[in-house]
Amino acid sequence: MSLKLLRCVLLTAGGAMCCAQSPADPQRSTAIADLPRPGYEPRTLTLGGIVVTPRVDLGATYNDNIFATRDGEIGDVVFNLQPALEGRRQTTSSDLRLAANANLIRYARYDRENVTTFRGLADWRGDVAPRQSIRARASFDRSYQRRSDPEADFGAGRRPTLIDVAEAGLDYRFTGARLGMLASATATNYNFLPAADADRDLAVYRVALRGSYAVSGRTSVYLQGYAVRRDARLRVDRYGVDRDASTAGALAGVSFDVSSRVQGELGVGAFRSDPSDPTLRAFSGLAASGQLTWQPRVRTAITLDAFRGDVATIRAGAIGRIDTRLSLAIDQELRHDVLARAAVGIRDIAYRGAIDRDQRFRFAELEGTYLLNRHLAVLGNGSFTRRDADQPIERFSRWTATLGLRLTY
Repeated sequence: MSLKLLRCVLLTAGGAMCCAQSPADPQRSTAIADLPRPGYEPRTLTLGGIVVTPRVDLGATYNDNIFATRDGEIGDVVFNLQPALEGRRQTTSSDLRLAANANLIRYARYDRENVTTFRGLADWRGDVAPRQSIRARASFDRSYQRRSDPEADFGAGRRPTLIDVAEAGLDYRFTGARLGMLASATATNYNFLPAADADRDLAVYRVALRGSYAVSGRTSVYLQGYAVRRDARLRVDRYGVDRDASTAGALAGVSFDVSSRVQGELGVGAFRSDPSDPTLRAFSGLAASGQLTWQPRVRTAITLDAFRGDVATIRAGAIGRIDTRLSLAIDQELRHDVLARAAVGIRDIAYRGAIDRDQRFRFAELEGTYLLNRHLAVLGNGSFTRRDADQPIERFSRWTATLGLRLTY
């Protein structure tokens, strides 16, 4: 399986699905896995001008605490099979990417935890005039709520909650000699399939406008404003609270590509969240988003990621939720056919207005990839996650070990 995807499926501490900030302005790729490797390039198929790349990932993971509980941890072996297909058509003025995958997750003993997820994606970028381009994208995901998610509240006897996530977005970009602009709009719909979770169904609308000024050939400053509207499908949640809310904020920062060795960006600012329910108070907070990548050598990348922002919640008594995340990762090509990655990180979940509900995550992981040839790779991963929480029942720790294969055409 793809270790990056499997970490999301099995190991993560849950995702902030409704963050207020918009994605960072994309820069050049610094991924060590994307570097040229003569003799290990996967073969491709060409159909009607579209370059097609098929792939299958499969593997097994031992998880020593599949229910993410504090006491009475239960372990199991989790098998994973993920077929994937990607198509790409590139011209001098446009880039079309189509992708689809499925993920079959099967437990050796606790088969009620079995889930099947899938995803489809279409992403197009095209030049519409000199220095101007637009990007349109749409995706559909069948996902599920992890038991380690900060908002999860279902017991071990209940099957995992399936979620349909549909998203569409449109961007406009202008890149001048000094001035630049990026305008974006995104709509996302979260549909929790069980009737018991209908109050979690949510539509999120985001708009953002970012202006930048190049102070040098490799450094720019930017100012970004954004607004987010969250509309819950039901009028009130299970606690009788209207969870509709509007959030507005701004970030100011610097984007730099100092050399082939250092690139990234960092923005800081503030946001204000205004709940629709008259019993909930509006609140403000510090916003931050950034990534810094240092490549001391061509085959080494050290990446620091940071985020702080407003996130949706249906916790009892909470008027809002603020997530803070910080991670450090080292990617290294040990040999032309051996890749390694190590990462550590922290995450703090702070519930506004809720007493004794905050959570704090710590994680560490190590993984490696051995390329046997252009068609076959062996994957290995080990990780440790710990969640401390004000509520004792929400505390847990677990470790996992994964061994897998990747088959590429």
